[in-house]
Amino acid sequence: MSTSPWFSITALAGKPAELRIFGEIGFEVTADTLIAQLDLLSDTALDVRINSVGGSVIEGMHIYNRLRMHRAPVEVTIEGIAASMATIIACAGKPVRMMDAGWYMVHDPSGVSFGNAGAMRKASEVLDKFGQQLVDIYVQRTGKDREEIEALMAAETWLSPAEALEHGFIDEVLVIDDALQAAASLNQHDLSKFKNPPRYNMPDTAIAAAEARGRQLEVDRRTEITALFTGYSQQFDLTTARDACLSDPTCSVDAARVKLLDAIKAQNDRDVTPHRSVWSPRNRAETPADFQAAASDALAMRYGVKVKSPHPAARDLTRMSLMQMAEASLRHAGVSTQGMNAQRIVALAMSHTTSDFPFLLENTLGKALLDAYQTEPDTAAGWVRSAEVKDFKQQSRVRLGEAPSLELVPEAGEYTEGSFPESREVYSIATYGRLFTLTRQAIINDDLQGFTDLVSAFGAAGRRKELDLVFAILTGNPTMADGTALFHADHDNLASSGVALSVTSLGAARAAMRKQTGIGGVQTLNLQPAYLIVPAALETLAEQLLSSLVDPSKSNDTANPASIRGLTLVSDARLDAASATAWYLATAASNHPAIERGFLNGAGSVYLEMQEGFTVDGTAWKARLDVGVKALDWRSIYKNPGA
Repeated sequence: MSTSPWFSITALAGKPAELRIFGEIGFEVTADTLIAQLDLLSDTALDVRINSVGGSVIEGMHIYNRLRMHRAPVEVTIEGIAASMATIIACAGKPVRMMDAGWYMVHDPSGVSFGNAGAMRKASEVLDKFGQQLVDIYVQRTGKDREEIEALMAAETWLSPAEALEHGFIDEVLVIDDALQAAASLNQHDLSKFKNPPRYNMPDTAIAAAEARGRQLEVDRRTEITALFTGYSQQFDLTTARDACLSDPTCSVDAARVKLLDAIKAQNDRDVTPHRSVWSPRNRAETPADFQAAASDALAMRYGVKVKSPHPAARDLTRMSLMQMAEASLRHAGVSTQGMNAQRIVALAMSHTTSDFPFLLENTLGKALLDAYQTEPDTAAGWVRSAEVKDFKQQSRVRLGEAPSLELVPEAGEYTEGSFPESREVYSIATYGRLFTLTRQAIINDDLQGFTDLVSAFGAAGRRKELDLVFAILTGNPTMADGTALFHADHDNLASSGVALSVTSLGAARAAMRKQTGIGGVQTLNLQPAYLIVPAALETLAEQLLSSLVDPSKSNDTANPASIRGLTLVSDARLDAASATAWYLATAASNHPAIERGFLNGAGSVYLEMQEGFTVDGTAWKARLDVGVKALDWRSIYKNPGA
């Protein structure tokens, strides 16, 4: 996973529960998960510990309101920094204490918006409303005038513990000896008295969904890091640095960017003759590697591609044209452009052997491709397992069955040997792709928008191709290794007659999945469905059914079971062409996967390859996706033809 969870809750018998908010609020894990755990501690005093730079306004406000509604006392200790939304959460406590070596920062809310002038004005209005709500909370906490609070926020004010106390944001400053004494007291607690504190008996479906989300985040992390290094891999030997980032689950994309620049800089310092940069220190893009990273981010932002952590010099370079970047790339490579016309500059810049400009374009277009791929809805996430495949050879997925039953061994008797049944499914990945060309004329005319749009379309098309393959399994009903179709009466995963969605029909499907037996046909698996998969025609009906607190088919207040309300809804129009009535139940992929999609060498998405053109003045580009999809186990999925 790219980052650690930003909160944790520890509950000890007879003691206040400790809530630690040590990270960026609301990212990777939503506040809903935190709230669900707090609900189990509604009558327990809370000790909230904060060391956070802030985060999402919406998520932070949810936590603030929930802490204010907590029935037991809530105390807050700021252990390091409380900035932005972290200070709002702190305002929910009484008292609020702060370590004597820490910081407290308040500022106006900020955000990113995209669209026309009307959309920008609307976004500004929303930010103003958010800001006024934050002012209300600070005024209530400190007793100060609104004008004074607004001035502090507008100036982005950083307060020492003493200043925070003076302004009324906190009630007490803790010296370090007090903090050590409190920590020592906590360490004396007997954790064994509290049963299973981290999970609080959360539903299996919620745990499975969280695990699936964690796996998907890891795939996304590896995909982004791979794309980041690919843009420079033909010019520099980055294999060691890239593999180190990929193998370290704590290495975020931002950290990988730093390691990439360090690796490039180390090779430049060793192999490249130093030369004077054409950029002033203000631009912070002195080295060729810095210019590459900054210019790539600048181009991406200019053409509407989201960049999570742009290079510090990127905004300084957003006004540069493609021609100017081509010329700058040549100068960074030690090539003088004096006296050259535009055609000659572009011709030299587009050569891999002359400058880094082709890699700059490749990195920019790669970001556009990945952004579009990740933005396209992934309706297979959670119930389809993603895996890495090392080559194009046939992949074998072997599943061991249940262990044989333990038999009674009489006194002086002998143990008998048992065997494990197994099943095997095989598949191979295939390659899908398209070609397009970036011409010299487009660079001279500063016209990259059409190509970023084209690349974005390929990124979205890559995701759609994956999903086409996934849902083709549901609609095509392929034959499994046992010679029987995926959905078949012999597999006990196909309703004998179509029935419309209802509490009763879902209950029957759920019971059928529960009763599935292992490969040996002996032990009951008790599989728990987590996803309801429907065509677009049934989406609204399914939403109503899953969100209703009562059984919609009854005229009384008969409760809608939690097992149904806890299902995650998946709707995809690919199913409608085959049947507008059929619906499916599936387990979480992290628990007992029904289907697997494999990607070559962990690429995890569609990617770009570039080659210098010969018959065309420009560069040839290839958008490629290496993927394969296979049904693994019929026990994990159930079909009802519907009515």
